[in-house]
Amino acid sequence: VAALTEVEKTEAFLRETRAAYRERRQVLVDGLNRIGLPTAMPHGAFYAMADLTPIDPDEGTAALRLLEEAHVGVVPGTDFAAPGFARFSYATSLETIEEALARIERLRA
Repeated sequence: VAALTEVEKTEAFLRETRAAYRERRQVLVDGLNRIGLPTAMPHGAFYAMADLTPIDPDEGTAALRLLEEAHVGVVPGTDFAAPGFARFSYATSLETIEEALARIERLRA
């Protein structure tokens, strides 16, 4: 009985965790697209690849602007064979994602 209870707790934890990451992913991708940084819905990991060319044609320059002006850290896409793009992590709180989106939106304004 105790083992079954632990399995049920684990399954509930996994359902809740998956739901939280799905929500974070959706908020990040929808927000980046709304701001004008085209982003496809990822199907794995905890990262979304956004097109940074609306900020600057060189993703390194765009990533530096995000860091210095919006205080949002991303990894340039060249490191992932995706020039022009950057990797955004959603392995953080929903509040942090929303704050990052607000900062990027102010940069784009």
